[in-house]
Amino acid sequence: MIKQFFRWRSALAKILSTPAGPYLENLVITLSRQGFGRWYLSRRVHGAAHFSLWNARKGISLDQLHEATLPECRVHLRSCRCPGGWRRSPHSSVSAVAGASILVQHLRELSVVCSSAPLMPQPAVL
Repeated sequence: MIKQFFRWRSALAKILSTPAGPYLENLVITLSRQGFGRWYLSRRVHGAAHFSLWNARKGISLDQLHEATLPECRVHLRSCRCPGGWRRSPHSSVSAVAGASILVQHLRELSVVCSSAPLMPQPAVL
């Protein structure tokens, strides 16, 4: 079903190659059943995929994702230089962050993500 929402095979391949890739088909089905259209779905899925890739590059796995990382994601999107053309426009950050949030909720429903916030490193005691 996800193929319906991306015109270019290269865009679909890029999205499915991210850590969230195996879960995005199910996410699209869920959102589609809720009545969301093509534009909404493609923007949110693109944002979800970017979020998972960005976190993976920081060493954060899917099971460690949490809404607490969304503010940092917003900051990243302002000056995103991720290879592969992930940043579409300065205004796409709203959709991207919404997609990230939807991804975390979806992964939580699938029991991939635990409900607790990620552990923050403690400062070293001198």
